[in-house]
Amino acid sequence: MEHSWPVMHLSSVDSTNNFILRLIDTGQATHEMVVNARFQNQGRGQESNTWESDPCQNLTFSLLLKPEYLWPSAMFYLNQAISLAIIDYLEDNQIFARIKWPNDILVGCKKIAGILIENSFLGDKYQYAIIGIGLNVNQEFFSDLQHKAISMKNLLGRDTNLDIALHRLLNAIHQRLKYLKRGDYSSIYEDYKKHLHLYQHWAIYQNNNQSFKGKIIDIKPSGELCILLENGEIREFMNKEVVFV
Repeated sequence: MEHSWPVMHLSSVDSTNNFILRLIDTGQATHEMVVNARFQNQGRGQESNTWESDPCQNLTFSLLLKPEYLWPSAMFYLNQAISLAIIDYLEDNQIFARIKWPNDILVGCKKIAGILIENSFLGDKYQYAIIGIGLNVNQEFFSDLQHKAISMKNLLGRDTNLDIALHRLLNAIHQRLKYLKRGDYSSIYEDYKKHLHLYQHWAIYQNNNQSFKGKIIDIKPSGELCILLENGEIREFMNKEVVFV
């Protein structure tokens, strides 16, 4: 049986993550609620990044979870599960993608989806996670991001029904969350590595404007990227501490 998600549809909003935050502040938010917007005028990515999306062309939505089955130190498993759900959905559409640590989904070298997870903790307990997802579906042109972005329509040559796409992607998310709920972190971890961009491949990175050659060899449960250097040293990087060149 497919899982039923309560979905709130909005024609326009500043950001679906912000909208859920306001519902939390006013006591109106419910566990597993989904807020889907046809247009976000202040869609956000990680840090100060923005998410470009034409109105009524793509999926831009957020969902609220209370992942009590996860410890804060293992929070990155949630990111892994969501990333894999997007991979699963795309593969169902014959689109084969990779995960660029920590929150981008790539086809080739172009971005087709992004994730923004905002966590709240109380002591050693997970209060909630707001998971924002942007998936390029029917948009064909991306202005200044043209060389960096791609959509399902670019790849398939046809439009995709957004409501059906949302339903199927949410179902894929539900299936991946089942692994976390039963404590099967290892399956998520192993699948994540199989789909990880540049995993076990030598590449050039930057840290503090200094370039170096390294190879991704691991991901910590808390999200640190482990890179093996040419001299045999293993360094760990948090988000924004290392740049893919």
